[in-house]
Amino acid sequence: MDDNKFSFEEEQIHLLRKQLLVSRMIAVLLGIIAIVLIIVGVVLVTNLSGLVNEVEQTLKTLNDTVLPALENLDMDSLNETIQRLSEALKPLSGLLGR
Repeated sequence: MDDNKFSFEEEQIHLLRKQLLVSRMIAVLLGIIAIVLIIVGVVLVTNLSGLVNEVEQTLKTLNDTVLPALENLDMDSLNETIQRLSEALKPLSGLLGR
């Protein structure tokens, strides 16, 4: 009976060592995954920062060039041109059955 107790204790020690090894491997893998996620996060933040800078430059260009041009646009002449175009296209719409 003493031999069974001794072998049971040895088996328990062996299983605990295996469990410790597996726990260590899991901890190492989780550490590697954490490092990879941190690196990906840093790269993502860097790319987003560059994107924000590009968007700011584009908006500045829009404000500096396009908006003043829109302010100078003569709405009356634009409406007149649209009306003339509409009148010019009326015969074509009749041919197409609309």
